[in-house]
Amino acid sequence: QQSAMTAEGSRCSVCQCPFPAGNHYGAVTCHACKSFFKRTVQLSLSYNCMRRPRHCSLSSERSRSCGFCRFKKCLEVGMRPALVRSLAPDTGIGHACQTPVAGVQQPPLPPQQGFHQRLLPKPSGSGIPADQPVRDQPQAETGNADDTPDLEAVQVDLSGGPAGQDGPDMTELMSRGIWLLVESYLGALVRWAKRLPGFDGILDDRVALLQQHWLDVIVLQVAWNSHPYTGWLNFCSGFSLHERQEPLIRQVPAISRHTRVLAQRLSLLDLRHAELLQLRAIIFLETGCSAGYADPDRIDTLQRRHILALALACPCPVRRAKILQLSGAVTAGRLHALAYFDRVLNLEGQVPPRWLGRLCGTRFPVLRDSALCSACKLSFVFCFLQSGRYSLVQCRD
Repeated sequence: QQSAMTAEGSRCSVCQCPFPAGNHYGAVTCHACKSFFKRTVQLSLSYNCMRRPRHCSLSSERSRSCGFCRFKKCLEVGMRPALVRSLAPDTGIGHACQTPVAGVQQPPLPPQQGFHQRLLPKPSGSGIPADQPVRDQPQAETGNADDTPDLEAVQVDLSGGPAGQDGPDMTELMSRGIWLLVESYLGALVRWAKRLPGFDGILDDRVALLQQHWLDVIVLQVAWNSHPYTGWLNFCSGFSLHERQEPLIRQVPAISRHTRVLAQRLSLLDLRHAELLQLRAIIFLETGCSAGYADPDRIDTLQRRHILALALACPCPVRRAKILQLSGAVTAGRLHALAYFDRVLNLEGQVPPRWLGRLCGTRFPVLRDSALCSACKLSFVFCFLQSGRYSLVQCRD
């Protein structure tokens, strides 16, 4: 299965690593890609790429974490699953020659299996061939797939215990997964915002918009990942939760149930990608009644451009009105998310990640070690998460 490295194999043919280890399964690859291919074939793993279209460059560590595109690249360069030895019969895993090609959907896991054990596949009822785009792009689309936040497959490590455990352990895994999920989206969200036309012209308000609407964009993106809705809530590639698994988790966050409803609404509307691009920008550029913007008129002007672009992508006024109504559901999802963060920080006493303070432009205090009572902490967290500002208070309890 492995031979001496050829002269032409100066780089891994999959990830372009400059240190290939030799010829593995029909192609010159590094040890990492060889192990990834072997593991995928032997364990019959299935992956899902959240990018539109499904194509990652595999030129960085984050890109290489997309199992769907990485395995597809392995097949394209000539790696053959038939050359992978199957595991011993007592492992209960089938032969490698029966392994499906990447992207072929497998049946969902039973509810007793943990959502953290492997990349949970979406059910086969989605009817989306692996070699076709997820959704057709209409001709009226004013943006392109590059306008979408960088949704490369994020490897959320939730291997904190065996599958099937219940109670607080599963709840802790869920909380940790949410933190890692949001952290992985933040950098992509900032890069997407910088690419918005005219965003560089509102220098004084860029931070305020990110502080106000970062959760809205993430909630909308998770709902988009989960439609057409088939019972799975796809937070990101590698982190999915089926509705039958929620009873295993104590105090399932309301954001999970609300996002499922939002995904169902997207499915009923059959929201197209061009419409999603404009809706996301419209929600992100909403000033509303919030004070503190240096130039709200310029922000409104930018928002009107995307409203006109939505009219081009969706000429039907009735459908367009229903799409704009989704902004209210997204805002409600943000409030549910704030309530979830408050419960994690206040009631469960977890220390907030450092990225939360960086996002809000200030240092987030550690409430667990403060001398505030529960009522003061509750008010403290909500004011900080909503405005990004806080003031010291004198607790009398």
